[in-house]
Amino acid sequence: MSRTALALALATAASVVLTPTANADVQCPGGHVCMWEHENYSGDRYIFLDPPSGNTKYEIDGWNGDNEISSLHNLTNCTIVLFDDDNTKGKSWEIRPEKSEPHLGRIGANDKAESFETRCP
Repeated sequence: MSRTALALALATAASVVLTPTANADVQCPGGHVCMWEHENYSGDRYIFLDPPSGNTKYEIDGWNGDNEISSLHNLTNCTIVLFDDDNTKGKSWEIRPEKSEPHLGRIGANDKAESFETRCP
């Protein structure tokens, strides 16, 4: 292998290794509901959902976000209702269609959601 080819191969490998991935989970495509562990859409993304039409109830698994959700993107035409108990019971908070909440503490819902419902046309 020539020096030029070797240098190009090493530079390409370095660029692949050095590409930042820390913000990859901030992505939430249109038509989806995404919920994160920490405020400002950081930490683990626990919920990544393209909801069907109608009303659908969901449990948040104990190991995957139950009482840990701190931020949310609702990039759908649905209303998302978070509940502080299982089986869509207890205190609730509505997130309107096409709205985001970078810190659920502002509405009193930080680390409280145990279930949620999508209410879609």
